[in-house]
Amino acid sequence: MLSRFGATGANHCQSHVSAVAGMNGPDLFLNIMLGVVGSAYLLYGRKQGALLPMLCGLLLIVEPYLVPGFLAQLLVGVGLAALPLVLRR
Repeated sequence: MLSRFGATGANHCQSHVSAVAGMNGPDLFLNIMLGVVGSAYLLYGRKQGALLPMLCGLLLIVEPYLVPGFLAQLLVGVGLAALPLVLRR
């Protein structure tokens, strides 16, 4: 029994979705990891009342939407993730 898309329609639909999203596996993994680390920093900063981790967490969450390219996102993300640890008193 064929699905309503047919044999070629389902494959076309899946390839169209990945092309629209513009992400491959490593991009998606990096964006998820940046969001997880950013959420952890945001919650930690809010709980401790520390502005720097909270700000870095917010920037890590938003950064994949603002910075184009995998390598640039990786470098900015690592820098933002390391900033609270380097500037810790």
